[in-house]
Amino acid sequence: MQKFLFDTHTLIWLAEQPEKLSTTSISVLNSNNELLLSHASVWEMAIKIKIGKLKLKMSLEEFITKAAEKHKL
Repeated sequence: MQKFLFDTHTLIWLAEQPEKLSTTSISVLNSNNELLLSHASVWEMAIKIKIGKLKLKMSLEEFITKAAEKHKL
């Protein structure tokens, strides 16, 4: 098992546009690796939402909670 730090775009694409993920990214996500998420990524997403550069289908809190549950972040 290895540790991987989620990139902000990877997290967004995973939820919103999974077709943009590379086969390598998908294999890392689907294996028994430890996946980590930086507080800076959450902060970056909050800023992008506030300035209108990111729109999610749910609140940021719901988005992070679902990602954490699904991918054991």
